[in-house]
Amino acid sequence: MSASNLSPSQSPRTPVIQVFGLLHLTFGILGILFAGLFLVSMAFQEKITEWSFTVNSNGSSAEEVKAMQEIMMTFNKAVQPLTLYSSASLFLLGLILIISGRKLIKSQKAGLKWSNRYAWLSILSKIVLAAFSVSIMYRHLPPYMTGMMSLEAGGLPQQEMDEIMEVIIHFTVLGTALFYLATCLYPILALILLNKKTAVSSFEEN
Repeated sequence: MSASNLSPSQSPRTPVIQVFGLLHLTFGILGILFAGLFLVSMAFQEKITEWSFTVNSNGSSAEEVKAMQEIMMTFNKAVQPLTLYSSASLFLLGLILIISGRKLIKSQKAGLKWSNRYAWLSILSKIVLAAFSVSIMYRHLPPYMTGMMSLEAGGLPQQEMDEIMEVIIHFTVLGTALFYLATCLYPILALILLNKKTAVSSFEEN
């Protein structure tokens, strides 16, 4: 029997559903793991900062190392709300991805509903993260950069330091925003490909 003579219930299933099911499961598990990793790193942030500056002191005096540690800790505390929001977002989206992935692998139509929920929530959360990141970076990166450069580049004229700092800040903020926006690509693809007629007709009504 040719594919054109098949009834809708007998129509060949597109492999896109199972592919996204596996991807959803993989990204969901990774998201939850990274969320936990971010929270653990926050708990040991002070110790990690002390260790990193001690190892990479590059001949700096004890006073300079201590000053750099204090500047870094101040910046880390300023961006903690961003880390907490990112971790919570990763954990919630990870759970939704796992639920959706399991159902998609079984070609259950409920998997499409959960996948669509994930996609819209993911896009919204990443736009919020991008805006949140830009806001925090513009507020807290300049004092961090000023403090660090005053310790590490003491021989440079102030005007040259300001110009270098401005370029670094703009590129950092732009790169952070573009990163979050680029991560919208996967949920957008899931929305488009899983909602095509060929995919929708392959789902079972359960």
